Amino acid sequence: MSRTPEPQVTAPPYDPPRRPWRLGCGGFDLADDPGLIDETIALALANDAYERAEIAVLRALLKPGDRLLEIGGGFGVVALHAARILGPDNVVSYEANPQTADAAARNFLLNAMPVRLIQAAVTAQGGDSVQYRANENFLAGSLHENVEAGRGMIEVQTVSLADALTDSRANVILMDIEGGEAALAACDALGPAEAVVAEIHPQILGADGAIKAAEDFAAAGLFPRADLIHGDVYAFTRSARHDDAARAAVAASLRAAAAHKAGDYASAAEQMRAFIDLAPGNPDAHERLTQIHLAAGDPESALAEAETFHRLDPANPVSSYLAGVCEMRRGHPAAAVKYAEAAIALAPAAPRYRHMACQAAHQAGMTGEALRHAVRLAELAPYAANHIALLQRAYRQAGLKELATHAAGWAGALTSRASAKG
Repeated sequence: MSRTPEPQVTAPPYDPPRRPWRLGCGGFDLADDPGLIDETIALALANDAYERAEIAVLRALLKPGDRLLEIGGGFGVVALHAARILGPDNVVSYEANPQTADAAARNFLLNAMPVRLIQAAVTAQGGDSVQYRANENFLAGSLHENVEAGRGMIEVQTVSLADALTDSRANVILMDIEGGEAALAACDALGPAEAVVAEIHPQILGADGAIKAAEDFAAAGLFPRADLIHGDVYAFTRSARHDDAARAAVAASLRAAAAHKAGDYASAAEQMRAFIDLAPGNPDAHERLTQIHLAAGDPESALAEAETFHRLDPANPVSSYLAGVCEMRRGHPAAAVKYAEAAIALAPAAPRYRHMACQAAHQAGMTGEALRHAVRLAELAPYAANHIALLQRAYRQAGLKELATHAAGWAGALTSRASAKG
């Protein structure tokens, strides 16, 4: 019987990359900024996981003729996706943090998307400048008192929500302002908005405060769309009917998020099951329940939810990925390889699916497969030390000692740079 040859493997044609890194997300090129972008954020971008929920809800909600007011634009990724749908002339983005706003401006220029960008905080009343709390995680800075100001306080100018709506002529608002959504939900300036997409933060507001924010949107005539609940992101529209079940689903989802973040997995699972009963058919609910069961150490229940998630959203690679995680936890690495490769077929450029395939193949004793995935993983994310460590292991197990030594030096250089930065 002839033996199938192992794939020919050589060293990737580069050493540890120096800044700037080449970054991208959703087909957009992004400017590297060492002061903002670390390995974790770079990988989230490469995996198309950065603000995945907001982008998914906007894709489902926005239609030609809409104009979007984005409040809390970060470094511009979500605005770029919105501009792809609506055209850049129909998107206005506010970002309070001056460093982040500068990064967004570079990204708009890099992608020839001239989104109008205003460096200011949008508040209920506007008026005087306010103190912005710059968090250690720049994505989590806020005006809210419950957010730690690990990087100090920054004085920023403010614009009232009423003025921002008038100036932008927007009919859709996107809010991602780390707890600031509660004050805007309660103000009386939402009249021109036909829809609001808000990331609601129960870890900052508490479950009751988060539910109150959702109820304040409803009191303004913006009712929740239970079908567009995605993670911590909620859509409220004037066209949605006044539906007690949808409002109860939002409350259950927010309580589940708060319990999950607090480590109360039993309560989180109970609330997610209530959400599923109130809003059947939402794939996100089963994705979140999968993650809750995994956090609780119950991979059997998690796998059942991952399979339901996949049945409801078969084109989503995350469903296959989570099923693979479940199989790894159950001690079935060969099955995990198959799930990982199914995810790779849907998203071949996402490093995390290669990462799981490499780890699972190693545990299953599939040396050739582990090596193949490790080499591609190093090509996709050459800045990630733990990924290069997998390459080193794969070379070593394949008996390629010289290449293993090369990868060891690569991983060590990345670790040293990260330690020096810290």
